[in-house]
This record gives sequence, C-alpha cells and structure tokens, in this order.
Amino acid sequence: LVARAVPRSGTLLWEYAFPYGSSRGPWVSGLAQAVAAQALARAAALLGDSSLLAAASKAYLAIPGKLDLKVSTGPWVRLYGFNHEIVLNAQLQAILSLREYGSVAGDAGAQALAQRMEAAARGVFPRVDTGDWSRSELGGGYAKRSYQEYVTTPPGKIAEKTQDPFWQ
Repeated sequence: LVARAVPRSGTLLWEYAFPYGSSRGPWVSGLAQAVAAQALARAAALLGDSSLLAAASKAYLAIPGKLDLKVSTGPWVRLYGFNHEIVLNAQLQAILSLREYGSVAGDAGAQALAQRMEAAARGVFPRVDTGDWSRSELGGGYAKRSYQEYVTTPPGKIAEKTQDPFWQ
C-alpha cells in the first residue's frame, strides 16, 4: 500500500489513473484515504511498525480541508475528489475508518473529525432515507437493491461502536 502511494505536500495519496465522471485522471478519493489510514494503522499495530503508523497519519492528513467539504450539517468526505457529490455510503464508511485510525494512532483530530462527520450524516440522513428505501446520494435517484443491502451495514457498525439508537 505504501509503495503505491504518491507523496504530496506532506501527505500520501492513492491516485486513480483512469477517467471517471468529469475527471480525466488522476484523481483521489477521501474515502480511499480514510480506508488507507485505517488499514495502515491496523498494520502498524499488528506488526509494531511505527513507519506504517507515520504513513497512516499522512494518509489521514490528505482529508481535512482537502478531501472533505462542508454541507449544512457539517463536514462530508469527498468520495470523488473532483466533485461535490454527497454520497451516503462514503460518509458512513469514512466515519468508521477514521474512528479506528484515530483510536489506534491516538489522533484526536481524526476522532473529532469522525464525530463531526457522524453528526453531519445524522443531519442529512432524513434527506436520503425515504422510509422504505434510500437514495445513494443527496439529490440523487433511488439506489439499486444491492446498494440497499450494502448501505445497511455501516449504520449497524456505527451503532455497535457508539451504542447510539439512531443508527440502530
């Protein structure tokens, strides 16, 4: 994972080289950064390798102010670094990933960002949840059944970690 990272301005980025949407590439994803920080922190703890924890920190540092955006309810991770789509599953997984990275790394900033992102998701949730189905993104159409099955997993994991009945 570290070997594939692109160092830039004190961070490590994982770039997608192919065109997607309005981007010709390369482009980056706030979600991929959060998951990379989580994976590297886990590896650092498992292997006792401080260089992996340093890489995890550099993965995380690419998110605040660069790969997040502000919605009316708080910060939101940018799934696609080249646009401002509000994608529910990206936010929920980023919350889980940043919580774990922050806990393992002792990074209070990451833990605080994850809490603010959770509050933002809670505020947006009624606008994507129709009561019996959901939209995959704010302002988007109804999601496919496979998405419905997937998107129920992260709220369950958040509920498990926080014991918050909202997510149950």
